[in-house]
Formats: sequence, structure tokens, C-alpha cells
Amino acid sequence: MAQNDFENKRDTADQKIDLRLWKRLIAYAMRHRRTVVSVMLVLLVVAGIDLAYPQLSRYAIDHFIEGGTTEGLWLYGLVYAALVVVQSLGVFLFVRGAGRLEMDMSYDIRQDAFAKLQQLSFSFYDTTSVGWLMARMVSDIARLSDMIAWSLVDLMWAGVFAVGIVAGDADAELQVLAKATEEDAKHIQEYLDTTDITVTCPETPCLLDIRLTGWLGGHKAVTRVANNHTNLVYIEKDGRVLLEKPESASAEANLQDKSVLNVKDILTFIETVDIERIRPCISRQLACNGAIAAEGLRGDWGANIGSTLLSTGSGIETEARAWAAAGSDARMNGCEMPVVICSGSGNQGITASVPVWRYGLFLGADEENILRAIALSDLITIHQKTGIGRLSAYCGAVSAGVGAGCGIAWLRGAGYDGISRTICNAVAMISECICDGAKASCASKIAMAVDTGILGYNMYLGGNNFRPGDGIEGADVEETIRNVGVLASKGMHETDRVILNIMTGR
Repeated sequence: MAQNDFENKRDTADQKIDLRLWKRLIAYAMRHRRTVVSVMLVLLVVAGIDLAYPQLSRYAIDHFIEGGTTEGLWLYGLVYAALVVVQSLGVFLFVRGAGRLEMDMSYDIRQDAFAKLQQLSFSFYDTTSVGWLMARMVSDIARLSDMIAWSLVDLMWAGVFAVGIVAGDADAELQVLAKATEEDAKHIQEYLDTTDITVTCPETPCLLDIRLTGWLGGHKAVTRVANNHTNLVYIEKDGRVLLEKPESASAEANLQDKSVLNVKDILTFIETVDIERIRPCISRQLACNGAIAAEGLRGDWGANIGSTLLSTGSGIETEARAWAAAGSDARMNGCEMPVVICSGSGNQGITASVPVWRYGLFLGADEENILRAIALSDLITIHQKTGIGRLSAYCGAVSAGVGAGCGIAWLRGAGYDGISRTICNAVAMISECICDGAKASCASKIAMAVDTGILGYNMYLGGNNFRPGDGIEGADVEETIRNVGVLASKGMHETDRVILNIMTGR
């Protein structure tokens, strides 16, 4: 070639990933091997110390708190302080090293680029904007060197942490079973077959109150979780209390105050917010939840509600329901793929996002409008859940299905009135749906909720709306949402207890 990429490939944003280009970029980094190696070595130390902190905390609990001794405490404190000092120095060194690598690479690339520019024909400069050249020489090269230098740091850090996650034994909270193997499953089944386990429903004011008592090797242990699934409030071993803290009076304690939310302001926010403020969060929600929905349709999960819907119907409304249900099929039946939640629930996160995404693709909406519509669905879901509370016998998929209906309505051109009527119509039809535990049948409830949300908007389009006084329908959308909250938080309190008694055989 007589000329180079400056002349023939000025703008390659629409091209696929070119591995040869990446090799050339990495080659620039390898000109400074000593800096790269030193940064990586320092980073190994820093990341390794990060992994050590949880183990030190475990040792402190087991040895000093549970063991009831202060022997060796001074040495423990000295080791901890030393690690902090070493890590602080390490952070300084790797930041300086990565910054130096970035500057060195920028210098090298600009030197080579300038040399290449000297070889180009005069005709090239007659047809090429000076601004275009300056952008490539200044800002684009800076981005390239920044990406390479700091990506090396990120890759090393992520790699060390991945090792710690796989090989470590940190507190997994709600992922406590994530590392269970097929061999573990066999042992679990053997244990269930040979151990007398009794489940009872206690009389307690807490909506979530789990007390577990177990015996092993002549020892007895008692633990208690109250109000939310990770709130451990009591630990006892052989009659000795190791942890005791008061539970809050409400499962809603320490949550953000969402009482300021209303449909009109939510809609204004969605239509005016800078898309870059919400893109990272909503894009991640879409990527994760869309992936598990696809897996639910691809694999054999639970009752296969999603694939059943697709096999018995067609059209975008069926597709929206099926994809949302499929995500729950997989999630409720052992799939370990990550899910981004909405209002504290993975199923709600799937329901609020996946149908809106599928509908957006069908309508030919651009990425920005799909993200805005999903954010609208999320916020409408959260708005409804505010009055319901974190835990209730009122099925959470209903709120998310209504939220999805609103997101779809907005993509179809609905304004405040259309979205308000969608909410009112939908909750009037499906407000009786109860939650009887997280399981395979959640997928069917999700499908019904999404269908009802879409139907609520279609009713509005046809001029058919429920009127105030029709069931829990209020004078306006905000009163209707408040009525749902009262129904779920107060009216279904006893329903929740009855469901638990049925599930425990009482």
C-alpha cells in the first residue's frame, strides 16, 4: 500500500474487533516491560492483602470473641496495622506506575504517528480536516494509552480477586449455596433422609423471623435472622450468647425514604435525565436479566413456563410474557447466572426490564429510549412497592408487571394520562395475586402480571377504564397506589400467616 491507515481507514468505529490492532497496542506497553512487571507485582501484593482482611476478621471473631480471650491481641493488631501500611504504600506505587506507563505509551504512539504523518502525500492534507488529525493525535491517543495502562491494572486486580472468590471461604450471605457441588447435593439428600427436621411457624410480630436450632457432637447452636434475609441478630453456642442485637420494629428500617415518588415526577425525570446518568445501571440490568431469560428459554428449567408460552402462542405480547417468565424459570430452579434486582427482588428486576426490552426491539426503538423505558418501569415498580413494604403476601411480580406495562406504554407513545390509566387498570385486575413463596410457579405469575400490565394500556387505548370505587380503584393514580399499599401491608398480614401455616403443615 502506497499510503497507510490514515488515508484508507480514517473511521473504523463500525468495524469488528481487530485482534491485530490489539497486538500492536500491547506491543507499545511491552516497550516498558519493567514498568509493567513492577506494576503487576505491586498489584499482586495489594490485592492479596485485600483478600487477607476477611480472614483476619474471621480469626478475630473465632479466637478473641468466641474464644473469650485477649491473648495475642497485640500481635494481631500489629499485623493488621502493618498490612494497612504496606497496602497504602502499594496503592501509591501502582497508581504512580500505571500513570507513568500511560504517559510513556502516549509519548511513543505520538512519536510514531508524527513520523508517519511526515510520509503522507500532500493530497492527503488537502482533503483531511486539521481538527480530525488533532483529535487523533491528542485525545484519541490519550484514550488508547489510558485504556491499555489501566486495563492491565484492572485485569490483574480482577484475576486475583477471582482466585479469592473461587478458592476462598468468605461469608457468602444469600449466595451461601453457590459453591455446592453435585457431591454436596448427595450428602445433603443423605442428611435430609436420616435427620429429623421440624419446621414450625412461630408467633412473632416480625414479617420475617427465622430461628434455627441444631445439635452436633454434643453441642447445641441457635441462630436467628429477623426482618430481612441477611440480618443475623442472635447467635448462641452451648448456652453462651455470642451475638445479640435488637431487631428493628419494621422490615423497612434503614431503607431509603421513597415517599417523594409520584408518577408525574417519575415521568418528568425519565424524559429529561441525561441518559449517561442511568446508562451504567440500566444497561447492566438489561444485560444480566436478558441473559438469564435467554437461558430459561434455551434450557430445561422448572415448569418451563417461558418456552411453553412461545410454543402455544405468537406475537410480541406473548414474547414479552415468555421471556420474563423464562428468566424466572431459570432463576427459581437453580441457575446461577447473576440477576439485577429491582425493589429488592430478582424476579421483579427481570419482570420490570425484560418485557420492556423485547417490546422495544419489536417497535424498533433505539437503545436510549429502551433504557429510559426500563428505568420508568423500575421506578413505577419501586413506587408501588413503597407502600407495600419489603415483605408481604402481595405478589411482588404484580408491581413489576404493572411497571413493565408502563414502560411498554411509554415506548408506544403514552404520556402521563396513559401511564396513569395503565397502572389503575392493571392493579384493579390483578391485585388479588398472592405470594406463597419463591418457587417455580413464580414464572407463571410473572407472565400473568406482564400480560395484565399490557392489557391495562390496551384498555386505555380503547377508551375502557375502571372507575373510582371499582374494587381498590381510587380517585387518581396516586390514591390507587396508596390503596394497594394498604391492602398489601395491612389487609394481607393475616393472609401471610395463613400461607405460612399451610406451607408448614399446620
